Amino acid sequence: MTEVNRILVFVMIVMLLSACYKSDNKFEHGNFVYPATLGEWKKIEIPGRDVIQAVYGSIDDTLVAMTCYDLYYSVDKGKSWKHTFKTNHGLSSFHFQNDTIMAYEGYIGQNIEGESGIEFQQAGLSPLVYSIDYGQRWNLGMPAQYHEVHPLIGNVYDAKRKVNYRVKDVLNGSENFAEIEYQVIQKICDDEFTQVAFPLKCYIENLYIDKEDRLYVCLGHYWKFYKEISDGKISIERPGVIYYIDIKKLQ
Repeated sequence: MTEVNRILVFVMIVMLLSACYKSDNKFEHGNFVYPATLGEWKKIEIPGRDVIQAVYGSIDDTLVAMTCYDLYYSVDKGKSWKHTFKTNHGLSSFHFQNDTIMAYEGYIGQNIEGESGIEFQQAGLSPLVYSIDYGQRWNLGMPAQYHEVHPLIGNVYDAKRKVNYRVKDVLNGSENFAEIEYQVIQKICDDEFTQVAFPLKCYIENLYIDKEDRLYVCLGHYWKFYKEISDGKISIERPGVIYYIDIKKLQ
């Protein structure tokens, strides 16, 4: 084989791999911020194609997922899901306390220290249901040993590395009026603020870190969803997707 032929074969292999790597989700096309990092993140899809409000547990054993009105769990790495609870109340977040998972409804505002001073942060209002078997069965109300907590939404702390990850709005507009263009993940360490190379331009509902040091990203809508609505086009369906990555890859 000549040198020219070897080069041509190499180019063809690269092109083939690139073609195989293309996302099978049409809503991801045109919604990239860091497209080169997409292969580093693993994707889980939830039934119903709805906004993912929160997750809890671990992809290795039991992962519990929350949409606006439904609760699910998976024990096979997200390949299949069992629906366990439905409500007319808007669900917002999970909190774990005294061997009990609580699913919160509603929102409350909290003030936190941000890049430009004190900033507003949403938190879960109060538990609607709780589970003592990792989301397989849910009981209405609050557990007997509940101590009032308002879990922050879109804000998690990696205690091992003393790093905070949180959702940050990217605004588009004038000084007097600005709307959220999309959202990114901000990494805060030693008072330094940097942006995590999450590949997609989207709205992010929540973040979560599991016991194996994986960061989970709960998607709301892709940026294109809002763009098409504002242009008066027919709305596209919601993603119903969670992405996760080993935190060590973000160092």
